[in-house]
Amino acid sequence: MWALVILAPAAVFLLRVLDESGYDGLLVPIEWALAALFVAVLVVAVLSTAQRSAVRAVLGVVAVLAVLVVLLWPLTRVTPDHTQCPPRAGVDRGVPAAVSALASWERGEADDTAWRGGTAAPGWRDTVRGIRLIDYQLVDSGCWERVAPVDVARTWHEFRVTIEAGEREPISKVVVVHTTTERGEWKITSVEGPLP
Repeated sequence: MWALVILAPAAVFLLRVLDESGYDGLLVPIEWALAALFVAVLVVAVLSTAQRSAVRAVLGVVAVLAVLVVLLWPLTRVTPDHTQCPPRAGVDRGVPAAVSALASWERGEADDTAWRGGTAAPGWRDTVRGIRLIDYQLVDSGCWERVAPVDVARTWHEFRVTIEAGEREPISKVVVVHTTTERGEWKITSVEGPLP
């Protein structure tokens, strides 16, 4: 059991190598196979340990799961940088949702429907009220880099915007819109920038 736990990060790295090599169709079957193997070994370990001591079996399961979470969390959740999305991400990738947020900002609206949870972030409402959007252009889109296979359910979209705040001259800024899928529909989670 402990050997599987210790090798779990290597398995995650192997999945990333398969993803980068173009074998993304194998990711889901291999993930399920690895999960089934882990559960089967865990059940066998618990059954053999429970015959000797139920307390030891419960503590063993808690320890195994805790160590597994500690080892895998940084590999699957930490996103150090932007990257291009792999082909399996599809075409949409949340671009229409991101564009709709900027189009509504250009009209002076926050557009609650484009946001996850159905309500625009309070900071975004303040931005829309205080800064006028004159023009915007999509520069780049992509996914988030991590050790595990790239997460195609969370994306970023970089826009070059021209804004005007108060009496100041219009300035050019970069705005990054973060999107995620919610029940199969792309929604905005946050917006980085712009500050005049």
